[in-house]
Amino acid sequence: MSTVIGFLLFYAALSFYGRGFSNIFKLSKNRIFGIHPSIFYPIIGLFFLGNISVLLNFFIQIDNNVVIFLLLSLFLLNIKKSNQSIKLKNKLSHFIFIPSIVGISSLGVGISGDAGLYHLNHQEWLRSYKITFGLVNSHFRFGFSSISEWISANFWINGNLIFLHFLNIIFIVFFFQIIFEYIFSRERPRYKNIFIALLIIGFLDNFGVNGGKNGFIEVEAIGKSDTPFAILFFLTTLCLYDYSVTKTINKNEIFILSLMSLFAFQFRIFGFIALVYYLFVAFNKRDIVKVFKISSIHIIFLIAWLIKNFITTACVIYPVSFTCTDVSWSATKGASANFAMSDLINVHSPLRSLDLQTWFSEWVLRDINKTVLYNFLFSLIILILYFSLLHKNTDTSKFRFDSFGIFILMSLILWIISAPGIRLGIGVILLLYIYIPNLLSSKKPRFKIQNNKYILSFLFFGTLILVPQTNNYQLLFNSAFSNEFREIKSVEVEYETNLNSFGVVPSNNSDKCWINIDCIRNQDEIVKQINNGYVFIKGKN
Repeated sequence: MSTVIGFLLFYAALSFYGRGFSNIFKLSKNRIFGIHPSIFYPIIGLFFLGNISVLLNFFIQIDNNVVIFLLLSLFLLNIKKSNQSIKLKNKLSHFIFIPSIVGISSLGVGISGDAGLYHLNHQEWLRSYKITFGLVNSHFRFGFSSISEWISANFWINGNLIFLHFLNIIFIVFFFQIIFEYIFSRERPRYKNIFIALLIIGFLDNFGVNGGKNGFIEVEAIGKSDTPFAILFFLTTLCLYDYSVTKTINKNEIFILSLMSLFAFQFRIFGFIALVYYLFVAFNKRDIVKVFKISSIHIIFLIAWLIKNFITTACVIYPVSFTCTDVSWSATKGASANFAMSDLINVHSPLRSLDLQTWFSEWVLRDINKTVLYNFLFSLIILILYFSLLHKNTDTSKFRFDSFGIFILMSLILWIISAPGIRLGIGVILLLYIYIPNLLSSKKPRFKIQNNKYILSFLFFGTLILVPQTNNYQLLFNSAFSNEFREIKSVEVEYETNLNSFGVVPSNNSDKCWINIDCIRNQDEIVKQINNGYVFIKGKN
């Protein structure tokens, strides 16, 4: 129970942090796409925490006490009284029930293999040095690392990695708070069906072939950030749709839309397509100047992010080879963009030719792909039947293949030709769930029972309760009266001398360095140099 309470306090602290920035940018007066501003505070906090850390890392390591001082000082911004003209209902559900239930997942969560492969060691680099030139030469996967590394590097508290899990599940809390707002409030009623559908999908995710899994969000092991990206990508896309069909958009909404679009891109380069769609919609509505003016801080963060990419990988966007250039710290053959793309192909089996049948036959051989495909089709049929039988169409219910549909199709194609792993495509799968059954159109319920708050509450909390795996509730029951706070430590491994270059490698041919910045995963001969206080890792001349 202490761990769940700890998450509630952690969530509250990040909310205050985000509220401070909302006061700076005066985001407290209006709803944001029908949602109360306070729901966005933790996401705002994480966005600024990550990007401030990126900026500071150009000059100091993130573990520096100056960083801690700067971050803590921003809590003073909350002294200013918020000038809110709207009230948030159901505060108990938003800030106690939802975070508490999601927080229960902390009791049984473990560490992912990817954490030991590269995530934790990248964070250790950030905590140990200023930005490192050619860091990708230490491990090519450092080039893929998302902004979650810069956020997480701030929360290695006494070596306990549980706080990294707290960061991930804040996005799940945010997701369910958004769902709660749309299905129980009168704001944006045309989206109620969308979020009821998501709850149905979330409930069905626990049943089906091989026990379920249909592409809904899930609690991940420490070190993964697929669910945060999926949530950001899905909600950003939905907000972009809202922007495209409404006549006006307020300053708050532009600021948050810019924030979420950039945040999605910083989590994964796949999010770049959301940025492009955002610019397309803004240009089409002749708001492009307004958007750039309001998004000045976001543009600064984007430029800093791209400069960071170039310094660490010699590519503006790694592993897109045409964005790379030849400098002294350029990636060696074993860390190059081409090498990274080859690894993606081996791991995720993307479509590389027009032979769809052969590709699909190979893709579906993976058990996880086959399981999700079967459960996806079953869940989709349930959705179509539900909204066909229990809703009646209106004059505006006809299916239209518009720019939003084109965006979803392009996202699906890009996912298939880049990295069609299920965990990497959850955001796209969620979009398919709402677009194929035509849920964005006006569908009126045939029966009042569909607006019954008791039934909706049962569906909402029933789905939410099933998000943490059932073993977590057994652990909660066993530790209900315990004051012990969950502690998760990194795995201790042995190393041996690296014969190819400097540093060490894991013993027993392991590919996981865990936490040791002297551990090198590059078969090429590389060297480590220090110039003017900055570390350079590059190929040996």
